[in-house]
Amino acid sequence: MKFGLVGAGAIGKLRADALGRAKSASLVAISDLDEPRAKAAAPGVKFHADPERLIADPEVEAVVISTPPQFH
Repeated sequence: MKFGLVGAGAIGKLRADALGRAKSASLVAISDLDEPRAKAAAPGVKFHADPERLIADPEVEAVVISTPPQFH
């Protein structure tokens, strides 16, 4: 399954790393307000400044939300 990740903070980075190690899943896109942080959390992965665009990305099959709970 191809995943998109919204949020590249501490938990987002842990989830990006886990998806990078998964055999049956891959991280294909990431979104965060801080572009350098997102690119550092998931090097080589497509970046979307707007999470709505990540959700609409046809390559993304599922989305992991890794923002603070009040922003879900």
